Amino acid sequence: MTAQAVQTQNNTESMADKAIAVRPDIWSGFIMHPGNELATGAIRMLAEGQTEGFSPLLLVGESGSGKTRFLEMLVAETLRQRPGASITNLDGATLTQWVSDLRKLSLEAAEAGVTVNPHSRHDPDSEFDEWSHMRERLREVDLLIVDCLEDLEGRSAALEELEHAIDVLGYRESAAIVLTAKAMPKSGPKSKWPARFLGLLGGGLVVRLSMPDESARRRFILKWSASRSVTIPPEMVDQIATEPLDFGGLKGRLEKIRLHAKVSRKPIAPDILAALDELQKADNPPREKPTVRDVAKAVAKAYHLKLSDLRGPSRQPGIVRPRHVAIWLARQYSGLSFDKIAEFFGGRDPATIRHAIRQIDIRRINDPVLDEQLATLILKLV
Repeated sequence: MTAQAVQTQNNTESMADKAIAVRPDIWSGFIMHPGNELATGAIRMLAEGQTEGFSPLLLVGESGSGKTRFLEMLVAETLRQRPGASITNLDGATLTQWVSDLRKLSLEAAEAGVTVNPHSRHDPDSEFDEWSHMRERLREVDLLIVDCLEDLEGRSAALEELEHAIDVLGYRESAAIVLTAKAMPKSGPKSKWPARFLGLLGGGLVVRLSMPDESARRRFILKWSASRSVTIPPEMVDQIATEPLDFGGLKGRLEKIRLHAKVSRKPIAPDILAALDELQKADNPPREKPTVRDVAKAVAKAYHLKLSDLRGPSRQPGIVRPRHVAIWLARQYSGLSFDKIAEFFGGRDPATIRHAIRQIDIRRINDPVLDEQLATLILKLV
């Protein structure tokens, strides 16, 4: 077994331990509705190793439709069903960055007249100095996940690596490929998607995710209130359930209601909704979007850090997590691009920024403390 394979195995064991420790039942709190029934069945089948007709699986849905949650459940359920399974979980931007870095290294090596580049990586999130190491991570696994497929559009070199991975894994029993996208990649004269790649997608299963309906939102409210030991009057549950929100937006709405009731020291009642609407109007003459500096300063203050800590190179856990929180909030509320956020946080690579955002998206589902910290920061910022 190569050093890279050993590292992959160690990472898998660590992921399994974390999955069991964080949530013994990954499906706890999950709400199935007409918009995600087919995806639920496909995820369960793939986790069991039943891949024929299901792989590659492409989950298509707009932001808030639950793609991140499904990927988290797939990883945890796969590790529960098959503890020794090896998994590579990345997004399109990260794959593009891997390929770009390796092409640059190959060019530098060719100019230097050597076959192996001797220089170490300067970015801790850039993982490879050999093509074989990256390809091992893509092709010698039981489950390959590529989130945000749209980030690969027009990236021919990265798409070629993904095509080869799909080919190889397609011949391996029980191996699966799962991709996500906001919209279905299309063919046509102006398409930047290779015909061969689209053909590979056609050989698997495409599942469209849609937003929760009113019934699902009502069930979510009841489960949320039970988990927080919060009492919400039935007429208020019905009123909130009519609001066209995804589960993330619904959770934010409920957290605002809970925090308002806590601050005002009053029980949750329908008049809180009117009070929140009035506060929204009063507080928003209209309030400008927070800058990335505003966000970083608020996070630094909340975590008792210096602004320079968040922008600096430190990889200490006590700084990395607040930095990820700041990056997530900056992306959600400042309106800045990944490149601009990366520039503010010490000139990091945009792929590092995307990775930080995905980490918070996944962790907040299982970590109520983090979720409440985010809710509190959001109230201060917006």
